[in-house]
Amino acid sequence: MEFAIFFLLIIIYLYVLYKLVKDDYVFIRKNISIEQIFDLAFLALIGGTFFSRLFYFLFSPLKTGNVFFATFSPGIGGFSLIGGVLGGLLTLLVVIRLKKAPLGRLLDFFTLALLCILPIGFLAYSFLQKQPELYLFLLYAVLYFVLALFYFKSLYPKILSKTQKEGNSTLLFLIFFSLASLCTAVINPIKGTITILSIENLVLFVSFLISISLLIQQEKTTKSKKK
Repeated sequence: MEFAIFFLLIIIYLYVLYKLVKDDYVFIRKNISIEQIFDLAFLALIGGTFFSRLFYFLFSPLKTGNVFFATFSPGIGGFSLIGGVLGGLLTLLVVIRLKKAPLGRLLDFFTLALLCILPIGFLAYSFLQKQPELYLFLLYAVLYFVLALFYFKSLYPKILSKTQKEGNSTLLFLIFFSLASLCTAVINPIKGTITILSIENLVLFVSFLISISLLIQQEKTTKSKKK
């Protein structure tokens, strides 16, 4: 059942990405084809899957055995959404830079596609959970649905018209994602525990700080160019 949901989310993700980029004049002008963008999407999927497995074992280390060996063992453990999202975006960042493609714009479109499947994914997986995990998944589904509406109503038109600095939408998403994930990592509503120091919290805190720093830097650069 979980694999079926995951496969459906991938199909929706690729479809939304196709609809977003197929007529974008920037990509057409720079001769970036749909096939090239889909190649990036599959590389991001591979990278995201790897980091999702790796982060799962880093956040929940095995008492015995090797973490890297366990990452490639399909019958052991699960996946980390945090690792999947951050790892997928990191893979995109590296590959897009190597290809010298428009980094910020591509990341923004990939982020928009990701935002479309996050509420669907949380809602679908919530039916596989028991209480109180069920309520947490439903809460995340609502939060990301509201965030997706905000992006498509407010930020997407600015991306198309280039009235917003490219890459800002991705940075704003990372800020929200890191902060929301950090809140439930520190104060675990399921276990009723408070955890301050952990690898998961450190990764999320660093992601949050880097995203804010880059966003501030982007805004400063934009203002200096206007002067």
